[in-house]
Amino acid sequence: MFKELDKALCRLSYRSVIRPEDKLIEDLGFDSLKIIELIVAIEGIYSIEINETDLDPNDFNTVEDLYKLIRKYTNKKEDNNDF
Repeated sequence: MFKELDKALCRLSYRSVIRPEDKLIEDLGFDSLKIIELIVAIEGIYSIEINETDLDPNDFNTVEDLYKLIRKYTNKKEDNNDF
């Protein structure tokens, strides 16, 4: 489920390996612009629109935090398709 996200993280961080415990700023070297690029990539990859209230930097420090955020939105999307 997160293969495409890991590819985007590798591309944006210039790293070949991404681990769930990697910290976006400290380990991957993300700044505010790269985080915006990442959010745009996530929305495109998963065809979701992330609410601004979920974009508090304190809520996603690690790659695992991003996985949780994506699960939240992809689960909502699946629930909305259950008519």
